[in-house]
Amino acid sequence: MVPAPVGDRSVMITIIAGREQLFLLNEGTGRWTQITHDDMDHEDPAWSPDGQRIAFVLSDEKSRVVYVMAPDGKDRKAVTPSRVRAIHPSWTPDGTRILFSTDDDLRPPAKNASEIYAVDVSTLPRSSWPTLTVRTRAT
Repeated sequence: MVPAPVGDRSVMITIIAGREQLFLLNEGTGRWTQITHDDMDHEDPAWSPDGQRIAFVLSDEKSRVVYVMAPDGKDRKAVTPSRVRAIHPSWTPDGTRILFSTDDDLRPPAKNASEIYAVDVSTLPRSSWPTLTVRTRAT
């Protein structure tokens, strides 16, 4: 369960029909609401700093894509292209970027390198994808 940074909500993963789905808990009422309904897995939910968006990974056997959506499950937009097998999204404190790693190499032959990528979410939706920014260690 991942509590929102503000308010009385949490998001949680529950398996429905063999797929990981996201549910929103209103802690004031104790009511759970299913907010994803795809035939894919929904992983690694992360709240934006203002509690207005949830980043998560939508995955199947072929791809792992970071999406953002409103807490009610609406207004869903892809943040990473499908060619990037993204995992572990995390918001920057100002909410303008999402950081993530990959479970695949983006720069062969450097397999399994510990790299963090950043993508600007303030320009969504997009029709083309920028080159991802990589940071390998603190400077």
